[in-house]
Amino acid sequence: MVVDGVGIPADHHVGQAGCLHPVYPCGEVDEFSDGDTLALFNRTLDSVVDKTAETVFAAELVSLRIRLECFFRAMAALRLGRTEEFWTVYVPMLLKAHANRMG
Repeated sequence: MVVDGVGIPADHHVGQAGCLHPVYPCGEVDEFSDGDTLALFNRTLDSVVDKTAETVFAAELVSLRIRLECFFRAMAALRLGRTEEFWTVYVPMLLKAHANRMG
């Protein structure tokens, strides 16, 4: 059974990003999936976009965990066919995350 990650508390041990693994890296869901499945995973990604941006842009030095979360969500956006969002939302976050990395 797959359910969306909307409403999962931010500190839950699975977290919303884990709910996107069937999209990326597994590739079981993509922009050509049936409408209900696509809607479910788009809702899940929508529920974490703002959190991702807040984490990336609030941190002066971005940790590996933050960079990986941003990367995985960006790849999920591409797999779901959200190309424009990838360029306008995720590319700036990826650049910020990798420009201000720890270590």
